[in-house]
Amino acid sequence: MSDFAIHSACVQMMQEKPILTEHLNQFTLVEGDLFTSPKCTRLRTLLPDLVSKGHRILLFSQWKMNLDILQCLLESLGMKFHRLDGDLRVNERMQIIDSFNNDPSYTVFLLSTRAGGMGINLTSADTCIIHDCDFNPTMDQQAEDRCHRIGQKKPVTVYKLICEGTVDEGIYEVAERKTRANKALLNDGSGEEAGETGNEKKDISMLVSKAFQKFYESSASDDGKNLGGVAEAANAGPPQAKPKPKPEEENPEPQAPPKKSKIICLDSDSDTDDEILIN
Repeated sequence: MSDFAIHSACVQMMQEKPILTEHLNQFTLVEGDLFTSPKCTRLRTLLPDLVSKGHRILLFSQWKMNLDILQCLLESLGMKFHRLDGDLRVNERMQIIDSFNNDPSYTVFLLSTRAGGMGINLTSADTCIIHDCDFNPTMDQQAEDRCHRIGQKKPVTVYKLICEGTVDEGIYEVAERKTRANKALLNDGSGEEAGETGNEKKDISMLVSKAFQKFYESSASDDGKNLGGVAEAANAGPPQAKPKPKPEEENPEPQAPPKKSKIICLDSDSDTDDEILIN
C-alpha cells in the first residue's frame, strides 16, 4: 500500500471509530506531506486566485488516486466542489451536473478525464485545468469541450500542468506529435478541416494526395522524395469538381466563444513557474 492509501484508511477508521484516533493518528499524513508536489503547490495558489476573480473550474485527472489527493486539497482550501469518476452511478451523474450548473457556490468540479463521455455539459464553468495530460490528445480535447461548447457564454481558458524534467514532458510531446499528424491529414491548404468545406464528401484520393504532399514538403530526406512520387501518382486521378460556393446563411449556426490554452511549466527545484500561452 502507498502512504496515501494508509493515510486514507486510517482517516476513514478514525471517522467511524473516534476512539482509535490516538492510536492511528501517527500513521496519517499532514498537509506538508500531502501537498508538496509542484502541481499541488501551484494549485494551492492558482485555484483561490481564479475563484476570487469569479471563475468556475473543471479540474481533470486520469487517475483515481490523483483525484483522491486533489479532493483532499480542495477540502483543505475550504472549496465547495463536486466529483465525478467511474465509480459514480449513472443516475447520480445528472444530479450533480445539474447541481453544479445551477448552484454558483460550487466553484470546482473534479472529474476523471475518461468518465462521462461527450454527453456532459458543464458550460457554467469557464476554466479547465488538466492535471495530467493524456497520451491521446483527443481525450484532453473532449475534456475541454465539456465547458467549451455551444451554450457557453464566456471565453474559456485551459491550463495544462507540466512538470519539467519528468515523464509529463514526454507525454505532452507525444500528444503534440499526434495532434500535428491529425492536422496534416485532415486540413487542406486553407487551414480548414476537409469535412467543413461543404456538404459533399471529399474524394479519398484527394485526402491521400494532400497528406503525402504535406509530408513530402516537410521532409528533406530521400524517403520524402519517394513519398512525393506516390503523391504525384495519387494526383493522376480524374479531376475533381470545384465545390459550389456555400450561400450565406441568414441564420448562421451559433459558435462557442474563443478558447485559449496555457501550459504551466513547473520546476521542482525553483519557486517560479513559467506560464506559456500556446494559441
